[in-house]
Amino acid sequence: MAQQIPTSEAQRWAALRAEVEAAGNLLTVDMGRLRDTAGYDKLGSNVRAYIKSKLASVGLKFWSEPGSDGELPNYQDELVRLYVAESAADLSYRAHMSPGADNDQFLRQQLAGDESKAILMRIRELLPPLAT
Repeated sequence: MAQQIPTSEAQRWAALRAEVEAAGNLLTVDMGRLRDTAGYDKLGSNVRAYIKSKLASVGLKFWSEPGSDGELPNYQDELVRLYVAESAADLSYRAHMSPGADNDQFLRQQLAGDESKAILMRIRELLPPLAT
């Protein structure tokens, strides 16, 4: 059976949320995609504010370039990382952005469970030493 294309705005936002969840609760999209999901042609300040409120209403948060002060980008080609509220991605982001002993401990626990450090050390053992 063919997949139905969401036609109503509510269906488009729900489909976006489902896509983020299917991608492991973390998905990068461009602003043009969010503009289209909202049903607009341009990305003025009112449209960006509307998109921000719609993301929140479907339980999605976003992260864009550093220094954006929690605002969505102005241009359709700029990227935004979407993530599900209260997911591991959200908890990690909040811990990184909020210094404190509890968040430091949370991050240490995340890093301790990360096997990439052990893999990197093993790769370094296998490679010949770099000439200096």
